[in-house]
Amino acid sequence: EYALCGMSNKIFASKYRLQLPDPEVLKSEIEHERQRLLEMKIVEKDQGGD
Repeated sequence: EYALCGMSNKIFASKYRLQLPDPEVLKSEIEHERQRLLEMKIVEKDQGGD
C-alpha cells in the first residue's frame, strides 16, 4: 500500500515495526516528525547555521 516514491529500497529506519500502524496514526506520526524537523531548521537558522 505504501510506495517509496522513487527512493532507494535501502531505507534506513530508526524504528522498526512488525506491522504498520493504522493510516490515521501513521499520518499523525509523519506530521509530528515533519513539524519537529521544521522547528529544528528554524532554530538552526536562528543560530546562524544553514
